[in-house]
Amino acid sequence: MILKNCCSELGLIFQAVKNRIWFLCFTTVLFFFSQAVPLTLMLQRYHMLYEKKNLSFVSDVTSSLEQLLSYNVLTAMIMIGLAVLCGLIFFRYLHNKQKVDFYHCLPVSRGRFYLAQYFAGVATVILPYIFFYLISLLIIAMFGDFRYLTSAMIWSGLLRPIVYFLLVYSFTVLAAILTGNTLVQICTVVYLFFIFPLILLLVYLIMSSFYATFMMAGAIWDQLLFWSSPVIHYLMV
Repeated sequence: MILKNCCSELGLIFQAVKNRIWFLCFTTVLFFFSQAVPLTLMLQRYHMLYEKKNLSFVSDVTSSLEQLLSYNVLTAMIMIGLAVLCGLIFFRYLHNKQKVDFYHCLPVSRGRFYLAQYFAGVATVILPYIFFYLISLLIIAMFGDFRYLTSAMIWSGLLRPIVYFLLVYSFTVLAAILTGNTLVQICTVVYLFFIFPLILLLVYLIMSSFYATFMMAGAIWDQLLFWSSPVIHYLMV
């Protein structure tokens, strides 16, 4: 019975991914050109440059690898965008009466169907990301630079984007459940992610305008902004 239920859940997830195979292809191509290609070009450029000058490039290549793997702003923006897009695509059926009636007529509980859609969205982004992350590590090893990586750098580069993707994706799914159409869902996502940073900005502007002696310490302001939104948190971390 347990095996049958697991197979049924996996079948629902597989069918949800299959129905949106174009999105899986899109994420695959996106991660190929945002991870493997820039890394290969960067390492090739470093090796050609420093072999000609016969110089050691340990510090430069280490900092560049850390920037690409652990603190890549491009990867952060891509994961945030894919999380929002994924939530819009996989839960758009909630805003279509015909699709809702059809799916609720199936012999599948709403909770199981919801989880299948949720994990299908996770799979279409996380699996290509992990695959090309491993490909990136393989490329680094082929160039002979794997010794410059630390375990903290490797695990941070792998897990950090996944954690923030799940956080942003969950907020987007919550917005889909709470709203009645896609436009309102998008507005709700923007509201959830940016309302507190905007409130902080408004308070700062008001206090600065009306109080001549007002001065907020930079560290306090940065901490408040840092914890005000998962998107801001991810971009500042």
